[in-house]
Amino acid sequence: MGVLQQQTAITMPLVSYDFFGATIDQSTTGTLDVVASLAANGTLNVKTYTAPFAGSIVGVAGRLSGTPSAGTLTVIPTIDGVRASLSSNTTRDGAIQPSVYGVQEARVDRFEAGASLGLIFETDAAFEPNNLLDGSFQLFVLYEEVRV
Repeated sequence: MGVLQQQTAITMPLVSYDFFGATIDQSTTGTLDVVASLAANGTLNVKTYTAPFAGSIVGVAGRLSGTPSAGTLTVIPTIDGVRASLSSNTTRDGAIQPSVYGVQEARVDRFEAGASLGLIFETDAAFEPNNLLDGSFQLFVLYEEVRV
């Protein structure tokens, strides 16, 4: 009698990584921080995650602590410090929103195992209120052919 074995594991998991920004300034390009507990000295200063497998960036999302009264905040993923092609901003359909989100097809912004994955933000000169809004953001990646 033979035994039929079927692979049931997910080999292309979708994973989200959390980032945050505090007191976001106008006319700024900045790097968002990894969300984690503060280090013993009170400073975390971790800006990226390390990818354990090869994959691609498929989405970004996030929310500010309030709705900007003017201007735009744009969130852009990075791979090893280089901007990915995906971006999302707080102005949609001609209205300023407290949230950002954007998706793209898999394999557009690809990375290899060991790559550093991060998020940067840009605000324009009109972004208000200056230095008062915080934000929580997520980077979504699709890992490819994960076999452990």
